[in-house]
Amino acid sequence: MVSRTERRMSVWRGRRESLRGWGREEEEEEGLSSHGFRLKLANTYRLEPLQPFSPHLLQRRAQELLLGAFGDMQYQQDTCRQVACTVAGQLLALAKEQVFDRYRYVVQVSVGQKQNQGLKMASRALWDHEKDNFITLSYENTHLFAVGTVFALYMD
Repeated sequence: MVSRTERRMSVWRGRRESLRGWGREEEEEEGLSSHGFRLKLANTYRLEPLQPFSPHLLQRRAQELLLGAFGDMQYQQDTCRQVACTVAGQLLALAKEQVFDRYRYVVQVSVGQKQNQGLKMASRALWDHEKDNFITLSYENTHLFAVGTVFALYMD
């Protein structure tokens, strides 16, 4: 009769043999140890950010970004869609330039045509009011309005 220990060792032996075919280049690229297993980093047990997200650091530069992107543009659906995607990417890059560790960002840019209408925008999310934060930017000219929001979510 085979003992539990022998069964476990046979399973491990089979895994090691199946991993032998991997090349060194693949191991180095994917962060694998010499045995083919992923390296685990130790937990830091830190539950709060070292530096919390500060929206005021992004406010001026992000507002300039919206102004520069939309300027005196007239509303055309396809053009505005492309500009909104570009602005969203630039806002994300701007947020990532700041040194806020363990934050993930969600960026949303909405553009619409002005036709004497009212508009209210809202968003809902599971939120930690102590660590998470956001910044909302708005721009409007005679033809269109643009609203950009950057949500900073702390991931511990």
